[in-house]
Amino acid sequence: MVFTCVTLRALLVGVLALAAIGKLRSRDRLRAFAASVAALGRIPPGAAGVLSPLVPCAELATAGLIAWPPTARLGCAAALAMLAGFTVVLAGTLARGSPAPCNCFGGSAEPVRAGHLARNGLLLLAAGSGLLLSDAAPVPAVAGVLVLGLALGTGAAFLVSRWDDLHRLLTTH
Repeated sequence: MVFTCVTLRALLVGVLALAAIGKLRSRDRLRAFAASVAALGRIPPGAAGVLSPLVPCAELATAGLIAWPPTARLGCAAALAMLAGFTVVLAGTLARGSPAPCNCFGGSAEPVRAGHLARNGLLLLAAGSGLLLSDAAPVPAVAGVLVLGLALGTGAAFLVSRWDDLHRLLTTH
């Protein structure tokens, strides 16, 4: 159970950090994310421009909460709530048939599709499981378990952050 908890937390920290960094990497990326926020959430562009920097800040804060053992449970709960909100917005965009891109990791031109909902579903499962396991599995003293869990979670986070690229790679004939 300790290995699973460490892996889930590493996955969530990695995904949230990569998502925030992808958006904050440049002004152009943040502007593109603001445009996506406006289109995805049907928010006026001016309000989206003001609100959009708050998302990566919340992602980084949540990653920090998950990474620190005493606040891991709170962080997993925050991740669960945040991911649920993101998923509702993506589902609404998909239902409307909007061609708006999912800039979840900054800089993607890929329109929202069912695969984004599947990705978020997996992340919701990870956050929910992390929440349930956070008290049951304290950080272990066994370094090998910790290192392996961190490596697996971090690798999975990288793959999740490249979701659109993997989709293109797997669907190109």
